Amino acid sequence: ERFREAIPYLNNVVNATGQALQVYPPLPNGGFNTGTTTDLNLEAAQSAPNATTTGNIILTLPANSPVPTAAPFDPTNPDTYTESTSTTVYDSLGNASPATFFFTQTATPNQWTVNMTVNGTVVGTPQTLTFSNTGAVTAPVGGALAFNGYAPTDGAAGMNMSFNFGKSTQYGGGFGVTSIIQDG
Repeated sequence: ERFREAIPYLNNVVNATGQALQVYPPLPNGGFNTGTTTDLNLEAAQSAPNATTTGNIILTLPANSPVPTAAPFDPTNPDTYTESTSTTVYDSLGNASPATFFFTQTATPNQWTVNMTVNGTVVGTPQTLTFSNTGAVTAPVGGALAFNGYAPTDGAAGMNMSFNFGKSTQYGGGFGVTSIIQDG
């Protein structure tokens, strides 16, 4: 580390002969100073991690799904839910954990219950997604579902997460995931 501090250009991008790549320096308020150039320097230090707090999920739930034959919901029993999909979430220390969303067709047409687990632990309370007779999400308005109260076991801060399903659909045919994007 002391060597790097003594030679600040050590992280510069250079070619095979040691010549530094020149770039326009960034301005504090955005944009670039096109009146001068500077060496391109890539910092090697890690940045502080950001915990997952929000995400967007676009998927299609099958409108013709039967109601599960067993209750109550149990993430280890596939007879208690209709479909599931997974992603990765990150805690405040930057540790990755598997997060799974479970979708259960209810006895009410166009209505689904959504449960979430992180590392196999159920997070928050079951949430409800309701679709119109044309397959669009109608409730909750905007499609955001909150899954609060996950307590990581590694000493990280508790996690409250909100995932937006507003662009998801319910159509005849199979289950499909278009995209899952989350911060963290």
